[in-house]
Amino acid sequence: MFENLMFYVDFVKSILLDCNVPFRNANVSIAKKSSTQWLGQCKRKNGVFSIVLNPALFQSQADDSIVVHVLLHEFIHTVNGCFNHGSNFKYYDGIINNKYHYDIARTTNATAFNVVMPTQNNKFEIVCNNCGAVWHYKRSTDFVQCVERDGGQRWTCGCGAKGQFKCIRLH
Repeated sequence: MFENLMFYVDFVKSILLDCNVPFRNANVSIAKKSSTQWLGQCKRKNGVFSIVLNPALFQSQADDSIVVHVLLHEFIHTVNGCFNHGSNFKYYDGIINNKYHYDIARTTNATAFNVVMPTQNNKFEIVCNNCGAVWHYKRSTDFVQCVERDGGQRWTCGCGAKGQFKCIRLH
């Protein structure tokens, strides 16, 4: 699938153009190592965007739609005012979702797309009770401790839910 990356990028750009989404070009690549935390990342340095995809997208039982889904999500970040998951991001993902039914989310649970994320001796799994997003931690961070104590009342998920987390001890 690595050789098909530009096919996916071109396909996603055609969707964005069809929806009149004012995206900016980005250098798209596949990370050298799989991450346990993310499927894709959009970075901006000196006004130049780069999108990095997790190789786990190409090494699992996932179908092609997840690659398109992640690329659409990351390209929305290149739109002026959409580098976060705020109202502008929601506006453009709504346009695409309404026309193409991709259901682009601000956060995504990899298991929902049959993407097998690598494990690295994680000791804690945090789950958003609202959207099902999952984070893994090797150590007891401030976030993990807050979730264990009070459900993470001072933390907000990318889906907008505040203090709706649960912690699962893995080891």
